[in-house]
Amino acid sequence: MSDSASPTTLRARWQQARAKAWVRWTMDLSVFAAIFLAIMAYQTRHLVGGGELAPHFELRTLDGELVRSSDLAGKPSILYFWAPWCGVCKIQSPTLSSFHKSYGDEVNVYAVVVDYGSVDELKAYVARENIDYPVLLGTRELAAHYRVNSFPTLYFLDKDSQVRRTVIGYTTGLGLRARLLL
Repeated sequence: MSDSASPTTLRARWQQARAKAWVRWTMDLSVFAAIFLAIMAYQTRHLVGGGELAPHFELRTLDGELVRSSDLAGKPSILYFWAPWCGVCKIQSPTLSSFHKSYGDEVNVYAVVVDYGSVDELKAYVARENIDYPVLLGTRELAAHYRVNSFPTLYFLDKDSQVRRTVIGYTTGLGLRARLLL
């Protein structure tokens, strides 16, 4: 083993590189980002993939209006799969509400509720939680087509209804904007 590759020399080089605060921060943030991205990729590995056409659906809103997946065409869309008993979903809903208010008619935002009790209980929950974007009465069959097995799951679709991004878990307002518009 040459002197330039000895463990002592490598350790010294490593310590010298980490002696500068900006290098240490850059290295630490890079490692954190790599781990974070790997976890996100692992969580969403089973979902409908990017570039695929979103599975077709015909669902009713809480008011009885029929919404078809073809109605989403023409503008970007967020499909938010959730359940009333989900604690993270309860935190996610105000973020989506704020996003919906900011973008209005520029973006479709639909909450697809799965695993709920009665429609009356659901209506009471929606009113109590101030959910002001359309809520679609989803089915386990639809959740299976979208390969949803945990909540919340968000699908970001382009104007042609192709899946662009997917997320499992809470997403900030900035995260919603970045995933939908980038």
